[in-house]
Amino acid sequence: MELKAKNILILLLFKHVILHCESLLQEYCDADDEDCQHSNNDLKIGQLKHGKSQHMNILRRIRNKSLMECAKECLLTSQCKAINYRKNWKLCDALGERPDDEAIQVESGSVYSDISTWPKALAGKCADYNCANGKKCIIKTNGVPSCKHAYCKDEPPETPFAVSTETFGVYANLEAGNQYKCINNSYDLVGKPFVICDKKSKKWKKLFCCVEKPYRPRYCSDLPRHCDSGTYKIYPGNSTGFNIYCDNRKAWWNVIQRRKDGSVNFYRNWTEYEEGFGDLSTEFWLGNRLISQLTLSGNYNLRVRMKNQEQGWKNATYNGFIIGNATTGYKFQVTNFRGGDAGDSISSGSSNLINNGMKFSTYDRDNDNHASDNCAEKYKGAWWFNACYMSHLNGEYDQNLTHPFGIQWKTFPGTVSSSIMEIRRTG
Repeated sequence: MELKAKNILILLLFKHVILHCESLLQEYCDADDEDCQHSNNDLKIGQLKHGKSQHMNILRRIRNKSLMECAKECLLTSQCKAINYRKNWKLCDALGERPDDEAIQVESGSVYSDISTWPKALAGKCADYNCANGKKCIIKTNGVPSCKHAYCKDEPPETPFAVSTETFGVYANLEAGNQYKCINNSYDLVGKPFVICDKKSKKWKKLFCCVEKPYRPRYCSDLPRHCDSGTYKIYPGNSTGFNIYCDNRKAWWNVIQRRKDGSVNFYRNWTEYEEGFGDLSTEFWLGNRLISQLTLSGNYNLRVRMKNQEQGWKNATYNGFIIGNATTGYKFQVTNFRGGDAGDSISSGSSNLINNGMKFSTYDRDNDNHASDNCAEKYKGAWWFNACYMSHLNGEYDQNLTHPFGIQWKTFPGTVSSSIMEIRRTG
């Protein structure tokens, strides 16, 4: 009799546990998610820690997912060790390894679950298919598993004097835009307040920096070293300010020209070259008026970087770079060639071809020294032509063209596919 009573008690306790588990499933499973509500032996639900979450090393944040779908996304994602699931938002976090010093946080409305407690069968054909860090498994149209990039595998960049405003932590999805703010009102946020996982490079990009007030840089080198390359507003001399791309490559450089893919037409008239054109994030000409304003406000060096389809980046650097004002025809002047593996195609070569000391020419304003030809019109560009040139970085973008047509730098063999002209203040 005593044994029978014990058995009844055990059965009652077991029934209570089953009912409690079912109530938990009903609480965290969506009404239309039958796999979750009535999980069988093959697809049973994993162990849930209620009111808990991890806010570090969030590989992916996926919206509009059920609990079971969330677990599946984790199983498909390389390096995923656990999930956060917030039913009220249908918000799923695929989590990487939790740092040793990071405790699971208390968070109402969230469940945390170690993915090792879930059946691998949820991943279907991807169950035993391993992808490299930063990728997730997908099934191609022919039914074969494959891998594709899904998140940035590296740690997010440091953000001096700034903090994330993301309620549930920074996440690393491709194209994810994590928002930030400066730590207090002593700083100005310059740029766009986001850190993103760039879809093209698969790397993090910081689109802002926090700088101490008052913020009024005269040129790029006035920016703090902790700021990243990007578009900033500068105020040279008595200028009211203008936007420029600042390149923070070991030191700050002011970028005045970029060619990379032919997306911008460089066969333009005098006024367009005077005022500038293009997109500072891709291809552009800053504008002769602004370049002159910069170089006449102090001492500058010029660095020209270029590459083509056969060779990697090469450079040429010059001391004492100045562009005169409009009355001089925006005359080009460098003091001397400092060096560089691209060679000197500005101040050396045939005396009737060197570009140093020349006025700027466009198809509608012929300032070159050629007796009969309009060099800008003939070579479909604009430059400091002599009769005609040793270099021409504003030429027609066509990789099938050969010298003297296309984008050329005489001492760098082959047609140039990418070029950057940038200047750095020295005093």
